[in-house]
Amino acid sequence: MDSDGYPDEDELTRIREWRDDRLDWSGLMAFIRPLWRYAEDGYWKQQGSLYRLVTGGWSGNESIIVALRANSLFWGTTFLAEVVGGLYWFEAEPASGAPRQPRDGLLHALHAARPGTRTAKQNTQNRIIDEVVEEVARATKKFPGWPTDPLHALAVLGEEFGELTQAMLQRVYEPHKATDEDVRTEAVQTAAMALRLLFSLDRYEYKPCAQHAQTLNSSCGSE
Repeated sequence: MDSDGYPDEDELTRIREWRDDRLDWSGLMAFIRPLWRYAEDGYWKQQGSLYRLVTGGWSGNESIIVALRANSLFWGTTFLAEVVGGLYWFEAEPASGAPRQPRDGLLHALHAARPGTRTAKQNTQNRIIDEVVEEVARATKKFPGWPTDPLHALAVLGEEFGELTQAMLQRVYEPHKATDEDVRTEAVQTAAMALRLLFSLDRYEYKPCAQHAQTLNSSCGSE
């Protein structure tokens, strides 16, 4: 680090270029840990292979995230989720043959105490965020595949939004058919699918699908 406590360019370059043929990223995370500002204050949480990093708005931490993102092999094999405000979750699996951290441990890690004092409103927002990320983990485990075609991906999100719309309409006009909890459940699932759509923005293939001409019989609709 430099004299002001910021990661220097050599350290950032090492992060960008770090490679491990076994995809065991524990060494890289151990290298980053002393560079992460406020790590001791809750901005760095680890449970086994699960990591929860908070930048806290500090530019040094943000520069490390930029370097990690530039390491496409690391990012592509460990990144789980990002929440606006500088929260990141990674799962750096141990090398083959080492004990594997149960993926359900992610849920415990996501509910770990956040740094600093929180208001009641912030705690409510955090619970909602945790519910959404938990739903992302559940849905990804059940359906790990995701469309490369962006319109198919949008259709998945659209299906969830349609179910949310139905729950909202029923709550308003047919309250005996839907509860507040039904609306909440559909809203969380819609948000989770929106996150999954966002996670694959760099993987979509934006190209028109095959099309065919339709020909209507001249007698169509006539007696």
